[in-house]
Amino acid sequence: MNLVSKIFFIKLMLIFLVVSFTSSKSYAISDTLKQVTYGVEIGYHFSDIPKRLSSFFVVKPNANYWGVHGFAEFQVLTRMRFSTGIGFGRFSYSNLNNNEFNANLPQPDSARHRNVYVVSSKELMVSPTVTCRFDYVLNPKIYFILGLHPQFRLTSDESNVYVGTYINGRDDGPFILENPDPAPIYNENKLILAGEMGVGIEVKNIALEFSFRNRNSFLLNFWGFRLRYKI
Repeated sequence: MNLVSKIFFIKLMLIFLVVSFTSSKSYAISDTLKQVTYGVEIGYHFSDIPKRLSSFFVVKPNANYWGVHGFAEFQVLTRMRFSTGIGFGRFSYSNLNNNEFNANLPQPDSARHRNVYVVSSKELMVSPTVTCRFDYVLNPKIYFILGLHPQFRLTSDESNVYVGTYINGRDDGPFILENPDPAPIYNENKLILAGEMGVGIEVKNIALEFSFRNRNSFLLNFWGFRLRYKI
């Protein structure tokens, strides 16, 4: 999915959300499979490093995401619910490696090398959500979750700290340059896609969910929970 398609997809979801929130709820009274409810949710996800990548970092990186969303939920089948919403989140991370390959070394040295920076950032995100819930038990509701959470970055406070330069064929590094090149931007993509799967339990109008998320173009995985309240 290219950038144009992603932007069109988000716009389509936003239009659908506006229509659903402004439409009347009276039609749902006579047909339980078309009922729509509204609510708010607050969630928190923390990072986890895949084992195959843990050796890449001298200091363990960490990241977390807080988010608050409003949502509309539709009962589309007896055991399937579809919800869409939008909200804001705060994404922050630290101690990730940011590499710049083959930056200029002092002349006439032209060996292949990489500069290493430690990057951290705090970012404000706006995020539409699309989630399907498949009920396994109906009373109380115990269910499985599959979702997609596009996130568009509004602001970023990225900082990089230079830690050294590694030169190919030499194992006595890292070397410290007096004037290393500026670090490249670690995350240039303003749009991030996050897939989600998990489980939840709902009693009356309150639900607690636990889920796993994977963000594209990001090394870390995320585990977390969210609390949902139906108005």
